[in-house]
Amino acid sequence: MFPVLLTLPRTHRVHSRRDVAAHTPPPPSVAPVGRLVLVEFRKESAWVPIREEHKMSVREARMELETEGYRFDRVIDVLPWQHILVFRR
Repeated sequence: MFPVLLTLPRTHRVHSRRDVAAHTPPPPSVAPVGRLVLVEFRKESAWVPIREEHKMSVREARMELETEGYRFDRVIDVLPWQHILVFRR
C-alpha cells in the first residue's frame, strides 16, 4: 500500500509550503515511505489565466520540498493549466 497526501490549488496561498511540510508529521502509515502529490498552476506558462502569486514552477516546488526530505519523483503533464508533481519520502 502506498499512502498519498494530495494538495490541490487554492484561491488563497499558505505563506510557506515548506513550513507546512516541516510541521505536519506524517501519519504512521506514511512514514517512512509515502507520496506527496501537488497539483499546481503552471508558472512557466504565461497564458494560464491565474494570478502569478497562485502559480508555482516545478523548480520552486522542488526547492521547497526537497529541503524537507522529500525526493522529486516525476511531473505528470496531463492537465492543460496545471502540473501534477509527485514527491516521495
